[in-house]
Amino acid sequence: MAITGLIGVRGAQLVSGGTYQNPFHIGDAITANLSITMAEGSLYANNRRKEHKEKFDSGSLELSVDDLIDTVQAKLYGHTTETLSVGEGTEAKSLTVNVSKGADRPISVGIGFYQTVTRDDVDMFRVIVLTKVQFAEPQDNAQTADNNITMNGRTTTGTILTRDDDIWKYDVTVETEAEAEAVLDHYLGEI
Repeated sequence: MAITGLIGVRGAQLVSGGTYQNPFHIGDAITANLSITMAEGSLYANNRRKEHKEKFDSGSLELSVDDLIDTVQAKLYGHTTETLSVGEGTEAKSLTVNVSKGADRPISVGIGFYQTVTRDDVDMFRVIVLTKVQFAEPQDNAQTADNNITMNGRTTTGTILTRDDDIWKYDVTVETEAEAEAVLDHYLGEI
């Protein structure tokens, strides 16, 4: 299987009972790097390994998107928003401002996306839904413009955990993009 692309990054707030509410589009996908840590142990007896066991411990998702708008940051990092009015008369408009407080705690969210893949010369879609992720405030880097155009997205990193029912991931490969969207709708809710 060859991975040829990444589409459809969405999140939803995890609530009790392993269900989700308030699904939202996180941003247009650039990269999603998934790293898993397994807990493992072995029993040695009679000078050999007699038993070995591995199980999911946690993981990390480094997610890069074109933009993390203020309302998405509020949802991922547990921030609040406030409205700011600027301008006067016909030029007046309201802005949504992301407000970060020292006591903010990230909420647990489900994260889903799909990869475009080619298997046996057939294009398909691999859907991945991570059931519980907590994101940390991202690094914010900028540099001055010069005579070359440099474009970057925004990258945020989350810790992957198991839900209370011990499920940490759903993973399925489907034939159409409509089926991929339907899988995300099923697990995280329709946007």
